[in-house]
Amino acid sequence: DCPEPTGPNRTPYLNCLCDVIHACSSGLEGGTLVLFTNYSDLRHCFQTLRPKWDKLGRSIYAQGEGYSRTELRNRLMDEQDVLLLGAESFWKGFDAKGPALSQVIITRLPFENPGHPLLEAKAELLREQGKSSFAEHFLPSAVIRFRQGVGRLIRSKTDIGDLVILDTRILRKNYGKSFLNELPKKDFEIFSAGELLQ
Repeated sequence: DCPEPTGPNRTPYLNCLCDVIHACSSGLEGGTLVLFTNYSDLRHCFQTLRPKWDKLGRSIYAQGEGYSRTELRNRLMDEQDVLLLGAESFWKGFDAKGPALSQVIITRLPFENPGHPLLEAKAELLREQGKSSFAEHFLPSAVIRFRQGVGRLIRSKTDIGDLVILDTRILRKNYGKSFLNELPKKDFEIFSAGELLQ
């Protein structure tokens, strides 16, 4: 029940995002990786959550805030219970085996920005061919990236953890099934932010 991420006033969405991320990760043993689709949301959450994590005496790190990806991975592995916020390159190729990474939170389904000039050109070409750019390009590309994001949690046969998806479109939209089919387990729990924040 997170508010819509798009629209002129994004404050309710960003507030909900911060509250839910904090609720899911602050009581957890082990580290949490939060995957974002844009840097402005990542920076907002980092700045909002940092004072809370300072009070807890636990570390919060974010991509683009002073450390390389390798350094961030090393800090996650060494400290074991950090909150790490990442975008772009953290969706794939970020390898943290074991309990140092006990949870992955996906903030939004990873659709590409349709306003990017290269993607606009691809979409135009598909339309000229009588094809749907959403079905032919945007959805398959997002599903692959989603699969890569989910894969950050399970890096070996002994890895276990929680996967939390905060984008309600996975349940509300017909295309949500394409993402649900990528989950390693088909039995999942639906929760509301209200239940979590009580």
